Amino acid sequence: MGPLAGIRVVELAIWGMVPMAGTILSEWGADVIKVEHPETADPMRALVLSGRGPEDAGVNFMWEMHNRGKRGITLDLTKPGAHDILGRLLEEADVFLTNVRVGSRVKLGIDVESVQAINPAIVYASATGMGSLGPEADRGGFDTAAFWARSGLSYKITAPEAESPPDLPSPAFGDILTGQMLAGSIAAALVNRANWADGRGPVLETSLLASGMWAMRNEIAACELFDVDRFFGLERSSIKNPLVAAYRTKDDRFVQLVMLEAELHWPDLCMRLEREDLIADPRFASMSLRADNASECVRVLEEEFGKRTIEEWTKILTDATGVWGVVQTPRELSRDPQVLANEYLVDAPSATGKSFSMVPNPVKFDGAVLDPGPAPDWGEHTDEVLAEVGIEDDQIIDLRISGAIL
Repeated sequence: MGPLAGIRVVELAIWGMVPMAGTILSEWGADVIKVEHPETADPMRALVLSGRGPEDAGVNFMWEMHNRGKRGITLDLTKPGAHDILGRLLEEADVFLTNVRVGSRVKLGIDVESVQAINPAIVYASATGMGSLGPEADRGGFDTAAFWARSGLSYKITAPEAESPPDLPSPAFGDILTGQMLAGSIAAALVNRANWADGRGPVLETSLLASGMWAMRNEIAACELFDVDRFFGLERSSIKNPLVAAYRTKDDRFVQLVMLEAELHWPDLCMRLEREDLIADPRFASMSLRADNASECVRVLEEEFGKRTIEEWTKILTDATGVWGVVQTPRELSRDPQVLANEYLVDAPSATGKSFSMVPNPVKFDGAVLDPGPAPDWGEHTDEVLAEVGIEDDQIIDLRISGAIL
């Protein structure tokens, strides 16, 4: 049971972005019915990453992460009787979720007008790659292209002199963030039900490009104001505050300093570096002096941090007055005491029965981690869901024979 218990969601979507929104809603207690095609299914089921498929780990983790807790049915909307089933589902639903391309929604009868004709009070929530308007409205967009590259994020983190092409983010990076935004907007819409004009549900829409630009909003504003292509990515030799930078350790790890109030933290840092002489050094004795001599200050800090390992620095900086952090690997998080104490990783069951470490939704309700259970098998709940909306057994058999359902 979660805060959205009693809410029913019909999800007609594939890959990661919109299914992630559905998973979040299911984590919050909603009954999410995922509709897949009876022949092709959601391609996320067969996604291969870095040459490794679902069978290699014993857990189809990408499928699980984007579809946990849902009930799965199959439905081919081009077959006779399929629209009647969808209509019955929509009549009883509170939310309709889709990422079908804009131009195909009318053909399939799942555009806003068609869905609202069945249920005017439904929340119609959709997401696209590039937005629902403009010359690229019907163009597909995976997160690496639409969220990461198109928004400027990739450009931002790639050094101007880099010889290699931009590196890729974690899989479905933009899908996860966009899905979280969409789920939050749906929850907000449901809370406001009493104020809907004429009882008609709102139409919600976002895109990978929009959420990528949201993540880059500070940089975009600054670049436009100062007429530059890159604003915050200054060279280390010219940064205004050398206490906001990453420094390499003896064992080729990095310590990230984020000591914004540099005047307050400089003496403490110098003491921990065992370089008390730097506190009153005429080159570094104030923030303005450190900015004027940034190149030299950075060089000195690089030299000092390079004398010890990351383990040594972790102990030395434990109770430092300023903020800092170790640049960790994803694998190290499974042993991070802070992660474990806050249950930021949990053991989750999968459809195969094998458990795996999963990052749950980052928002807790009354201190509880909400996990709705494993993702559904292909068409696992078709008969169950169809029976709930009044489809008789003989009708289900006919639908299966016609290919409308699996």
